[in-house]
Amino acid sequence: MTTSPYDNLPTGKSNRMKYGTSVTTDVSKNIPNTESNPHSSASNPADYANSASSNQTEAADPVISNKAESLIQTETPPNPADTSAPSPKTAQKKKNIASNTTETAAESETAQLSVTDKKTTRPSIEKTYVPYEIEDIADTSNHTAPYTESKSASGSPADPPQKSSSAKPSVSSLQQDPSLAGSQNPNGKQDYTPQSAKNNTSLTETGISGNTYTSDAKQNKTRSTAKSYAGSANTKASSNPGSVIDHTYAAKKTDPNSAQTVPFDSSLKYSKATIKNRIGIREYILPFDDSLLVPDTMPDMKEIFFTEGRAVLSQPGKTAYAKGDTLSGEIIFYTVYHPDGASEPIDVVKSRIPFSTDKCWGENEDSSYRVSVSLKSSDSELINERKFTARGEISIKMTEITKKEINILEGSEDDSFVFLKSPVNAAGLDFETEEISEISETLKIGEDQPSPAKILKTDINISEAHRQISAGKLIVNAVINSRILYKGTEDGETKICSASGKSDLTQFIPMKTEPDADLIKIDYDISGLEISIENDSGFMLEGQVRTKIQGYKNEEFISVSDAYHKEKNVSFDTGSKKIFSVPETVSGEISAREVINTEGITDSPDVLLCSSVQSAEISARPENNRIIIQGSLPVKILGLDSDGEPFTTTADVPVRGSLEVSCQLSEDMSADTWFSIKDIWADTINSRQIEINAALSIETWITKSEEFLTIENAVYMPEDPAEQKSSSMNIYVVGKNDTLWNIAKKYKSDEQTIALLNQIDVSLPLPEGMKLFISR
Repeated sequence: MTTSPYDNLPTGKSNRMKYGTSVTTDVSKNIPNTESNPHSSASNPADYANSASSNQTEAADPVISNKAESLIQTETPPNPADTSAPSPKTAQKKKNIASNTTETAAESETAQLSVTDKKTTRPSIEKTYVPYEIEDIADTSNHTAPYTESKSASGSPADPPQKSSSAKPSVSSLQQDPSLAGSQNPNGKQDYTPQSAKNNTSLTETGISGNTYTSDAKQNKTRSTAKSYAGSANTKASSNPGSVIDHTYAAKKTDPNSAQTVPFDSSLKYSKATIKNRIGIREYILPFDDSLLVPDTMPDMKEIFFTEGRAVLSQPGKTAYAKGDTLSGEIIFYTVYHPDGASEPIDVVKSRIPFSTDKCWGENEDSSYRVSVSLKSSDSELINERKFTARGEISIKMTEITKKEINILEGSEDDSFVFLKSPVNAAGLDFETEEISEISETLKIGEDQPSPAKILKTDINISEAHRQISAGKLIVNAVINSRILYKGTEDGETKICSASGKSDLTQFIPMKTEPDADLIKIDYDISGLEISIENDSGFMLEGQVRTKIQGYKNEEFISVSDAYHKEKNVSFDTGSKKIFSVPETVSGEISAREVINTEGITDSPDVLLCSSVQSAEISARPENNRIIIQGSLPVKILGLDSDGEPFTTTADVPVRGSLEVSCQLSEDMSADTWFSIKDIWADTINSRQIEINAALSIETWITKSEEFLTIENAVYMPEDPAEQKSSSMNIYVVGKNDTLWNIAKKYKSDEQTIALLNQIDVSLPLPEGMKLFISR
């Protein structure tokens, strides 16, 4: 007895649901009996025979692949009521035709269904597996009934049922819709194999299964399809100090002339934007080592106490540098030493050490740099009484700005094309300006201090105190701190003395626009300032202060990271550019204090002349919505004891503090930090202890890196005959890593429709185990 393909269908129970899997609504209770099904070919044996004959005619068409056809040969039982019986000659002709048809079917690559009983009322299924329709429940066009082995009339097992030929487009539809066109193989048959499969590309399911091109760590462009074709990319990174990343990409592109793809870039709407993106701060350390001589007019060296200095640029008015430019300048180097055989206990050699380099720049040709230099560390070594070696490091800090062109996808003329959009921010250079201020300020000394006779060394720095924007002007208040070590005369005697002073600087800088005051970077160049002796009561600070200002603005762009089409399979490239934004800037002041013991150095410190910071190391890191500031100030103190003999002592002053931020900190953020020493002083507590105090001005810019994504080179892909279409209605159980977008893409629906049907909020994450009703 023939076994029906419907015998093993489940009755009254749905399949067991698993997390992350699709569950189709049980419709087996609605399956009608084949004997009463009006769509069954057994209802009308004559129609059934005509259907088989139609199949033979279709199989003869050379365009349609024989692999997708099932040739069924049946015989129609004679109708006793039919009085118009054919003549013997006509019957013989029909018999020959049937015989030839049988031979043709035997040579075909397609398996055949066997008719086990000519008199059965339930013949084998022809063309489609389920010859019934259930409206508004499930799409049964590709439903496959369970296969049950049956016996043919001869007792041999019948061939399994084949997939319906309706899964393949007809010849007319191929001619009308070029997106469905296949390519001819050497046998003259239509080839619907995806190009990726021909290239032996592995398949990976991404909602709608497809192939993914794996790439290395340099990837920044991928190939994606409705079956998610991905490409590779190159990101070049130099291992040199202060190197930059060149964000270029190259991906495999779909050939628009391929017979299997149809480009539709013309339906996508793009716009272009150019931005001077602030990449961040990079530091290049330039070492120096030079041999210096003591001037002939100065006494021999007996001992070197300490060294300090500052670095200045040879072109202070140059706003920006580019790759290939030479950065040059000089170090004003002070060497404080104990003279041999001289009446004065302390003297200072002032030297100038030139420097230049072109190795500090990155590899990107489109980058420009705003530069500031400082003396990071210094040291010296005595060779003989007239010669010594000066060595140390110069810190070159560069703000890198790269010109980037961004291709923004605005949308598509095809409403069935769905995009996954998200906003990303980029900090662009909005304006640059420079303000030069003339300084002429008198620095008074105390009434009880000796009159200045000779300046040994000076230390000048400037720190910002306040800024605001008012009436179209940027108002900046700053403080210039001056510290002087000099030789003074009192009652005909020469003494070593120190003096300090503060000068206020207020600038009114016109602004063409209304910028964000927190996104304005201000750098001061004080290389033009000099201190000279004005008279017996003080000094004169004069020269120029050059203020360089860069204004930035965070701009928002819409990034498209994924897409799919509700009706067709699509393929596209994913372009990627790394961009940087400044979510927040914070500034503040941190105080540091340390007490040191002078036991073993001097028994009676009398005068503390100066404090010199040798090599400050200050770092900042984001942590729990705060910027943690840590570091130390190596301080060298020069003084005289009660006998007038010089001494030095060293201390590491710890720096600890934090700055509160309002933005949410994450791992893709970094903190660019600048600091300046507003003031530093030392006092004697008693004969054995010295207290050191310092005030630091801290400014931190938080930099965030993001990927701007967009789709390019989009094409429609041909339908895959082997692909199983999902039902029009489904119940989905949310898995651990599921998102509403991935589920909508899997079923070619959209997030809003699923959210509306299930009464959920699109912006909230989906709880694991939740059941979603999905309708296409």
